[in-house]
Amino acid sequence: MCHSTLPPISLPRQLIRTFNPLSIAVIEIRRHLKCHTAASSRVYTVQLSTTNRQPPTVSVQLCTALHTAVRLARGLAISYNIMEYKLITEDRYDDVVRHLCDNFFADEPLNKAAGLCRRGEGHRELERLCYETLKDNLSLMAVNENNDIAGVLLNGVVHPHDIVQAHERIELSDDERYKKIFRLLNEHNLRANIFGHLNVERAFEVRILSVDGRFRGQGIAKELVRRCETIAKDFGFKLMKADATGIFSQKILKSNGFKVFSEFYYDKYTDEFGKPILLVEAPHIKLQLMYKLLE
Repeated sequence: MCHSTLPPISLPRQLIRTFNPLSIAVIEIRRHLKCHTAASSRVYTVQLSTTNRQPPTVSVQLCTALHTAVRLARGLAISYNIMEYKLITEDRYDDVVRHLCDNFFADEPLNKAAGLCRRGEGHRELERLCYETLKDNLSLMAVNENNDIAGVLLNGVVHPHDIVQAHERIELSDDERYKKIFRLLNEHNLRANIFGHLNVERAFEVRILSVDGRFRGQGIAKELVRRCETIAKDFGFKLMKADATGIFSQKILKSNGFKVFSEFYYDKYTDEFGKPILLVEAPHIKLQLMYKLLE
């Protein structure tokens, strides 16, 4: 079975008043299907916005119309996923952390190299960082029609003094594996001094990007990053930054306009005897401090 992602459908208020939204949906889906053969079997991911421009009630109608239009237009055997993107509220904090335990904590390249935790297991320090970040109220999640979490993007506010003070917090941990990871991240940020070079006092920090394995390949991660830029602008941030530890997050950030400020190859992270501290598996070969300036 092939997989295809439909472009997000945006219906301004004036269009909703003037046209039948179901008809618009049929036009969109038929236009998209012109390049496909009747024998194709595809899964369509319908990304719909629930902003003021497109109320949730219209979104449900659109999804129904898209499904019906595909069947009538080509007779395809299809299924579809409805993804809604929204801010993470306090009532979903525990669900988000559980999602991260089942996915990100075990998959993240540095965590994996350090043997920090196994899939499905929590980690006290990582969970604490997640809850602290969530309290900044800047994080997003993608949920399907059953309100299951498909992906999350945890974002926080960071100031220059936070990077300086982070060193002390890291050394308070009694987990040496955790220290190996966060010493690397902290030391790289201290050396880079992105705040000094760009003359800013705070940044919107993209911290954790995670997609459930069942929903990967649908463009969810890229869409989460795209939407978080809107949030950053709404809150008056001039700088977005991220410590991108793996090649996949680096590619996603780059596709959303992020640039590399500095980078560090993992094989250069060694102890006093020249032995690598973290044996990070390929294709993840370097840490990149990435950034995007906002107007």
